[in-house]
Amino acid sequence: MAYPLKGFRFSAFISQVGLGLSDDANQLELNVTHAQHFDLGKNYYLSNFSSIYLSSPSDQPYSLFGALGYQKQFIRGYELNVIEGPWYVLNKTTFKKKIFSRNWNLDGVTIEQFQYFPLTIYLKTYADFGYVENYPLYEENQFNQELSNRFLLGGGLGIDMVTVYDTVLRFEYSITREGARGFFFHAKKEF
Repeated sequence: MAYPLKGFRFSAFISQVGLGLSDDANQLELNVTHAQHFDLGKNYYLSNFSSIYLSSPSDQPYSLFGALGYQKQFIRGYELNVIEGPWYVLNKTTFKKKIFSRNWNLDGVTIEQFQYFPLTIYLKTYADFGYVENYPLYEENQFNQELSNRFLLGGGLGIDMVTVYDTVLRFEYSITREGARGFFFHAKKEF
């Protein structure tokens, strides 16, 4: 479902790179995620997403480094940051209210697939937090130290639009723990 409002999803991913026969590449990765969506009634909804990522050993070729900041694994407000580390935790919470919902039948459109046009709009607020442990090699060389090894927090306000073919458009204004502010546009669901 492109924009779930109730229910849950759990996933676990485990991967082994290399056979352990050489020092070039030997990495075990584990990623566990859980998303829960609650219908609170009267068009109010609450969603929560949690993710834990672990990789071992932490001394790997750069191409095998894990990170917070790829795909949907980021703290809102830190979208422009990639924070690398052998393990991280992430939690996202969103509280939203449906403020508009309407369906239009466009009889003048000759292509049947485009004759039905739904639009639902949600006003939301959100708070995300996470922590990324820095790689030991980065610590030795004083790399990647601005956002790793510290509690990260991002939050803000936004509007979600769900329309034809379950297209989700998200407009978000976020602020981070460090005081960075920004407007972000996403064309996919939150998590």
